Amino acid sequence: MTIGKSVILKLFSLGLFISMAALSLGNQTLAQTTMSEEETKAIEEIVRNYILEHPEIIPEAVGILQARQEAIHQQEMSAAVIANQGKLLNDGFSVVVGNPDGDITLVEFYDYRCPYCVQSHDDVKRLLANDPNLRVVYKQFPVKDRQGEEPVSLTAARMSQAIAKQGVFLFEEFQDRVMALNTQMNIEDLGRISSEIGVDMTRLQLDLQEPAILDGIRDNFTLAREIGITGTPSFIVGEKVFVGALGYERMKAIIDEARAAN
Repeated sequence: MTIGKSVILKLFSLGLFISMAALSLGNQTLAQTTMSEEETKAIEEIVRNYILEHPEIIPEAVGILQARQEAIHQQEMSAAVIANQGKLLNDGFSVVVGNPDGDITLVEFYDYRCPYCVQSHDDVKRLLANDPNLRVVYKQFPVKDRQGEEPVSLTAARMSQAIAKQGVFLFEEFQDRVMALNTQMNIEDLGRISSEIGVDMTRLQLDLQEPAILDGIRDNFTLAREIGITGTPSFIVGEKVFVGALGYERMKAIIDEARAAN
């Protein structure tokens, strides 16, 4: 672990503060304690020597600091989730699968070219198959496109939303086939898959021209920014945000815990 100078200085200042507080006498407050330059230097030397003799406290302290910062970040994200319940659960744009009246909703922000989304895809399908009361909301979040490259992720997101207008079953079939390519796809592949699964290609071309599709994807980016989501896959269950390929067992445990809390 590499410790920056700023962290060490913070730790040093913390140690100095504690040492000075310990020298307070009786009911004297820290503000009332007057220290000479020699006393200050002596305390600084004590703190310095302690850190040098016990360097293991530095990564330990940094770990505690990071845990506290993560807890604060999670609290901020949870507050944003609560404030955006309508946009997350019932925006009228995102595709909903599973039980529409399910007692637990799993929201997923995903990108078709994200390897961890591909990894999680079968886990989500397994959850749906084994949990008749689960509702899943798919949020298109195409973040993998790069400047100068063809916008495959964005095109896949737009096409899947347009295909959903012809039936959720076609959306799911398209999603399964695209995920099966394991991120290795181009725009021609997307068109070929659409045709092979029975999508009305004429209607698809018309639906792709609707501004509402691109607007809905932009709204997902705005929502993700408000919550603090930056990567894929990101899952929301209840008021909590979970990032990364969690695996079936952990996802099931998260859902079970949320259900028990209801």
